[in-house]
Amino acid sequence: MDWRNILRGIGLRIAEAAGYAVSVTYMISYLHTQELASTSQTITALCIASGIGIFATAAWAALTDRIGRRPLYVAVCAFAAAFGVPMFLLVNTGLMFFVIATIVLSYAVCQNALAGAQGAWFPELFAASHRASGASLAYQISAMASGFTPFITTLLFVWLGWLGPALLFVTYALIGLLSALATKETWGPTERRLAVEAELTTPMYPTMTSPIREKELL
Repeated sequence: MDWRNILRGIGLRIAEAAGYAVSVTYMISYLHTQELASTSQTITALCIASGIGIFATAAWAALTDRIGRRPLYVAVCAFAAAFGVPMFLLVNTGLMFFVIATIVLSYAVCQNALAGAQGAWFPELFAASHRASGASLAYQISAMASGFTPFITTLLFVWLGWLGPALLFVTYALIGLLSALATKETWGPTERRLAVEAELTTPMYPTMTSPIREKELL
């Protein structure tokens, strides 16, 4: 088992799952308690973001097939780190347009883009014999950070006001950024070129492959 890639995977997913717990889950509570948006306005913002998200995750995943997993992750985590403080400044205006825009960016970009990349990147980090267990451990262990996030954000809000949750979101994004920089690219230009060449040279009616050869290919 490659524990180094498991640790990298944990860091990568913290930016997505724990970041979502701040920017969307906690944000809903923040909007209500601070009376920045009504229930109907919050639901409207979530519905718009979710509607976009239906297509966003698949679109982001398709983009990683063109540019690679790592560049997208680095770019989105860097954006999220820069967006943490402005995210709260925007909703603090109480203007519906900014509330919707913030929820959409938090969900369709900061969360959906990372989730779209993870679907391919995480399994590619591990050998076939450990692929399911390696990716699963990275997912499940990182979920614990998400579970504690609402409690942590509440404590930080009591201590620092809205700046506390904002800085926590920035911290999660930076963890994801550093993890992405430390993780190898699994679908770079070389891999994409080889895949195209293999597709072009594959016969239209391939012959049967022996079980031994199939195992070697895996």
